[in-house]
Amino acid sequence: MRVELTRDFTFESAHRLPMVPSDHKCFRMHGHSYRIEVCVAGEVDPKLGWLVDFKKPHFNGRRALLAEQARGSRYNFVKLLVDGNKPAKDAFIYNSRGKVVGTVTSGMWSPSAKANIALASLDAPWGKPDDELFAEIYYQRELKWKRVRVRCHLHEGPFFDPPRRRATPAPDF
Repeated sequence: MRVELTRDFTFESAHRLPMVPSDHKCFRMHGHSYRIEVCVAGEVDPKLGWLVDFKKPHFNGRRALLAEQARGSRYNFVKLLVDGNKPAKDAFIYNSRGKVVGTVTSGMWSPSAKANIALASLDAPWGKPDDELFAEIYYQRELKWKRVRVRCHLHEGPFFDPPRRRATPAPDF
């Protein structure tokens, strides 16, 4: 499968040219608006899900990526819904037997989704929909550190996907 990743960047710049005559249009302060579009395209590796061009003969990490592609990744990157209202930022993820199977790379309370969400890196083969996972969250309350272990649920698809996003025509406000 071929994919394309595009990002738009804009920036403003202002300057004046003091060495031109005073009646010249560039003598006074004036500005310019710039827009840059950066596009990367290539094949997605079916096992790893990475955008990599393996047809390129030499690049840093090529051998390591080919080796990982052959054996499969040691990690699964997953989306989690975390019970409770304490963000699971930098939390350890445990299985039902109490063994550490991963870490949360980022976590927050999402006001849009109205849920406690997290992204986590789990050791393979963890990360299947029926896995029973728990996050050990540390937080400070009234100058004392508290620890809580809460259930995590694997989440497929976007965290926030309201029906109005696909409404045609758009509803009145």
